[in-house]
Amino acid sequence: MAPERIQGAPYTITSDIWSVGLTIHELAANRFPFPPEGESQFPLGPIELLSYIVKLDPPVLQDDAQATWTRALKDFLRLCLEKDGKLRPTPQVLLKHPWILKSEQRVVDMEAFLRSVHGWS
Repeated sequence: MAPERIQGAPYTITSDIWSVGLTIHELAANRFPFPPEGESQFPLGPIELLSYIVKLDPPVLQDDAQATWTRALKDFLRLCLEKDGKLRPTPQVLLKHPWILKSEQRVVDMEAFLRSVHGWS
C-alpha cells in the first residue's frame, strides 16, 4: 500500500505507481523489501509494516554477487517509490522513462532471466 493511502489520503493513479515500483523491486531482489535486509529476523505485523512504509526511506535496489542493476532501472524505481504521492510521476510520464524506452527495444525471456539471476532450477 502506498504511503499516502496508509496515511488516509485519497487514492490516485500514482498510488498504483508505488505498487508497480515495489513489485519490480521485490522481483529483482527476490525478497519483500520491508523490513530492510538484516534488520529483523521475524516477520512484521501489519501495524509495524505500515509504520516501516510510512517512516523509513523507500527501498533502494542493491547490486549483489548475482546481479548488477542498471542506473536506468534504479532511477525508474526511485521515481516509482517516491514517498510523496503528489511528487510521484504518472504512468504517462513513466512511459517516457529511458528504462521503459530501452526495454521496448528488447525481447526478454523473463522466466529465464529470473531463473539465472536467482539460481532457480
